[in-house]
Amino acid sequence: FHLLRVSREVHDASSGAFSVTLRPLLDAWGFTGHGACRMPAPSEFASWRELKKDESIRLHDDGMTVEIPEGTKIDIGGTIEGHAADRAREVMQACGIRTGLVEVGGEVSAFGDRVWKIGLKNPRGQGVFAVIPVRNRAVATSGDYERFFTQGGRRYCHILDPSTGMPARAGMSSTVIADTCTQANAWAVALFVSGPERLGPVLDKKGLDWIFVDSRGRIHTSGAMRAHCPDEIPMNAPHPSGAAR
Repeated sequence: FHLLRVSREVHDASSGAFSVTLRPLLDAWGFTGHGACRMPAPSEFASWRELKKDESIRLHDDGMTVEIPEGTKIDIGGTIEGHAADRAREVMQACGIRTGLVEVGGEVSAFGDRVWKIGLKNPRGQGVFAVIPVRNRAVATSGDYERFFTQGGRRYCHILDPSTGMPARAGMSSTVIADTCTQANAWAVALFVSGPERLGPVLDKKGLDWIFVDSRGRIHTSGAMRAHCPDEIPMNAPHPSGAAR
C-alpha cells in the first residue's frame, strides 16, 4: 500500500512519467525474465493500451486495501529497492546505530552525521563520472546500461516510457537525491523518462537534487550538484581514487 501510494504521488506530479501498470509490456519486452528480449508485436502494444492505468488503482482509506482493475498488472520495481534500503536504515536506527550507509541494488541510504562520498557510475565508460557528498539523505540512479538489448544497432533498455510503451530515450542515466530512498528511486525513473527540461523544475520545487546524463553524454544538474560534476561524461575513464558506491 505504501509503495503504491508513493508511486501514485510521483505519477501525478510527473505528469505520468512514472507508472506501475507497465507489467504486461515489461513481460512482452522480456525484461522480467519471461522469455528472450524482443520487440513486442503491435497486438501486444494494443492490448496494453486497452487496459486501465494508474489512475484507476484505488487506495482505500483504511491504509491497507488496494483495488486493481481486472486485467491490469502492476510492477513495483521502480520503488522496491529504495523501500528496502529505507526499511534497513530504520531497523539499524532502532537498534541504536547512529551512523550508517545502506546499499540495495545500487540505491543508497545514508544516515547520521557523517558525510559519505558516493560515486556515480559512468554509463558509457569505466569507473565513475562524479563523486557527490551525501549526508543523511538517499541516492538512487536509473540508467540504460544494466538491463538492455541491442537490435539493428539500437539500444533498448528496460525503463519504459508510459506514454508509448517504448524504452525511454531521453538520456543515459539519471540520479536523484532525496530524504527517502523510496522517493529517490521513483523520481530517478521519472527523470530518466522525462528528462531535465520537463522534470528539473518539478524536482527543484520539491527540494530534490538531481543529475542527468543526456543521450550525447552531456551532464545536467540541479544547482547544488553542479560543482561536483563535469560538463560531460568521460569515455573509458579510470576510476577516481577514493570514490565509493
